[in-house]
Amino acid sequence: MSGWAFVSKHGYALLCIARDPNSRLLDIAASVGITERGAYTLVSQLIEGGYVKKTKHGSRNSYEVMRDAPMRHPLVRHQTIGQLLDALGSEPISPDSTVPSD
Repeated sequence: MSGWAFVSKHGYALLCIARDPNSRLLDIAASVGITERGAYTLVSQLIEGGYVKKTKHGSRNSYEVMRDAPMRHPLVRHQTIGQLLDALGSEPISPDSTVPSD
């Protein structure tokens, strides 16, 4: 399956962070199917947009999803990021399960 998906790469990155707030950019990149630099760009944009908060712990980062933030598109602006994540299943996944790529 290629060409398009119902959820953007930003959405997938947000889902990775919601499932594991201690995700490394390398982990996010692998789950989304992009480069580590691409993951850095997505996460930076989510932070700049006010959808994710980053906290530094030594050399590691942890992230917090701002679940009450509204969706960006006018058609769904009345919905929150938390509602989207709940619909996508944002609970932590078990270590032996994998996230399929698109």
